[in-house]
Amino acid sequence: MLSLIEQWRKEVLGPTCRICSGSCCSYNFQLTTSQVKLIFGEEVLTLVPGDITERNKHLFNYRGEPLVGNRIGDTYITQFDGEDFCPQFKEGRCAIHEHPNRPDTCKQYPIYVDLEKRTIEFHDYCLATGLPKIAGLCVKALEKSYQVSYIFNSENITRNRIEEYIRVKYLRDDCLK
Repeated sequence: MLSLIEQWRKEVLGPTCRICSGSCCSYNFQLTTSQVKLIFGEEVLTLVPGDITERNKHLFNYRGEPLVGNRIGDTYITQFDGEDFCPQFKEGRCAIHEHPNRPDTCKQYPIYVDLEKRTIEFHDYCLATGLPKIAGLCVKALEKSYQVSYIFNSENITRNRIEEYIRVKYLRDDCLK
């Protein structure tokens, strides 16, 4: 299954990313202390209560409090509103895309796979996860007894839904091969 997903990332996600406006960089995700330093800069960890700046206004600790102080080991959460972006989203691209400490959420986006539970979840807001672009991958996952769904609307993607989409859009049957 992972090889099919990597092929999809290369053939579908890659070209789509080049025309996207950064939906992957404008939603909420969790960060470790080292990832906070990488993304927001080390200085945000030394701020005191009330020091909310343009650079850290979207960063909170795991309790939902504005980030203050340097608490090693905490989990931090970003809270973007869909209009603001991660500070590393520059000129339409992720400036730390190749960095080894880039958050796992970023590395996996827009498809999250749990091999143990046999589930695949697609992030709804990515241009590459519309049904036309994921139909072939979904059919192969369903054939391997994976449960496939979208994250936010929690709607399961079934073979019947894919076949209905194909009938309505008059697509050829060979797109599922």
